[in-house]
Amino acid sequence: SFSARYAVYHYFRSRGWIVRSGLKFGADFLLYEGSPSHYHGKYSVIVHPMSRSDPLLFEKLETVSRLAANAVKKLMVCFVSPP
Repeated sequence: SFSARYAVYHYFRSRGWIVRSGLKFGADFLLYEGSPSHYHGKYSVIVHPMSRSDPLLFEKLETVSRLAANAVKKLMVCFVSPP
């Protein structure tokens, strides 16, 4: 959901990370420690709202994990619970 993704985006931006789209790697976001033109992305981030009834599929995790590993990134899964 938009609100869960925005919460994760805001969380990392407020801590100084540069947050970019992760669609190219099958993720929601990519995290950079500095300018993407000067730094390599450290993390591929998947956002999963806890309020969703569907489980986080193992196949999706496996696919995104392989893409992240091939791009030398760590995979981070953010479980977001509604307030």
